[in-house]
Amino acid sequence: MEAASPRKNNARLWIFAETGLLCALGLIAIFWLIPAETTGGGIGLTPSALPIVCVATAMSLVVLDAFVRLLGWIAPSETPLHAAPALRVIALCVIGAGLLRFMNPALCTALLLPPLMLLLGERRIVRIVTTTAITAAILAAALAWRG
Repeated sequence: MEAASPRKNNARLWIFAETGLLCALGLIAIFWLIPAETTGGGIGLTPSALPIVCVATAMSLVVLDAFVRLLGWIAPSETPLHAAPALRVIALCVIGAGLLRFMNPALCTALLLPPLMLLLGERRIVRIVTTTAITAAILAAALAWRG
């Protein structure tokens, strides 16, 4: 049995580190952030149920990804990862959160969805326009229906 290379050990260390960090952030969200930002509900599920399910699902996918990578079922990518695309999406989300304080959510969607689709690689203008129009219309109708 041959010894694992230093590069492979370093990769495993990074897998454990990122899995631990993401799971710790998920636990902070479940036990601190979500309870602090939601109130007790009336009939049915509490308002915190859906965010908790979403965070728990994300955490389970992170752990599953770590197992898949540790067992070697997926070969590690040799292409370098760049932070610029992720930072652009994060910046757009921050801008969207700021705009939501001052404008209608449907209008905010209509303004932010096209650049987000462009950042994610969509280049067909007809698809961008129709997706934006349909999404903004559904959101506007839901907001009008809610009252």
